[in-house]
Amino acid sequence: MIGVLVWWRGYRLDARVNTLHPHHSTLMLATLGLVIAAASGLFGIGGPMLTVPVLVACGVPVLSSLAAAQAQSVVIASVGTVGYLARGAISWPLALLIGIPELCGVLIGWKIAHAVPTHRLTYALVAALLALALYLTLHG
Repeated sequence: MIGVLVWWRGYRLDARVNTLHPHHSTLMLATLGLVIAAASGLFGIGGPMLTVPVLVACGVPVLSSLAAAQAQSVVIASVGTVGYLARGAISWPLALLIGIPELCGVLIGWKIAHAVPTHRLTYALVAALLALALYLTLHG
C-alpha cells in the first residue's frame, strides 16, 4: 500500500515541478518516528527501511527522506554498538569484514542517488516496495 501511495504522490508531483518542500509539525514527525520505531521493534524491520517510504508518502522529497534515514541509522547503530560493546559481544573481525564493504556501498549509493533524477529514485523505491510486498505475500 505504501508503494502505491508513493507512486501516486510521485505521479501527482511530477505533473508540477517537483519543488515541494512540505513543512510538517514537530509533533507529527516525532509521532511518526515513534510509530516507525515501534513497528521496527515489533516486526524486526529496520527503522530506516520504513522511514524512507513513509516520509516520501508524506510528501518529503526523496533525497531528504534518504538523508533522514541515513542519519537515523547512524544513531541506531551507535546506540546498539555501545550496548554490545558494554557486554563485550562485538566480533571485530566480523564487524570489519561486513562494515567496510557496507561503507563502500553507502558511498556508491550516495553518488548514485545524487546522479539519478528524483522521479527515477521514487519509481525505484516503488518497485522495491511492490517487489517486497509480493515476496512477503508469497513467502510470508
